[in-house]
Amino acid sequence: NTHKTLIATINNTLVRFRQNLHSSKEDSVNASRQSWFIEAEFAVLKYLIDMRHVQLLDSALLMDFAFSLIGRLSVGHEMMAFFIFSQDDLFSIPDVLNDTESMTSHT
Repeated sequence: NTHKTLIATINNTLVRFRQNLHSSKEDSVNASRQSWFIEAEFAVLKYLIDMRHVQLLDSALLMDFAFSLIGRLSVGHEMMAFFIFSQDDLFSIPDVLNDTESMTSHT
């Protein structure tokens, strides 16, 4: 529960920060500032991915966080993308069809 709260707090803070960036009067945000922010998010995501095996973190929350970050990666962030996409279990989808079939066969 503590980890869910931590992830939710981080995610809410990131959303508010991104909204402030987009609502600023400037048309573009400084590229180095954007890159720093992406790198900071990646560091948090990497830490949470490393800890999920120890703390049994909710994979759905990590997926949301990863997808949010992937959508903002740009040139120069290739190693981050490589690391994120190499996390096979982060992107695994439960086999709902087989679960449904096995449930109906038992009734």
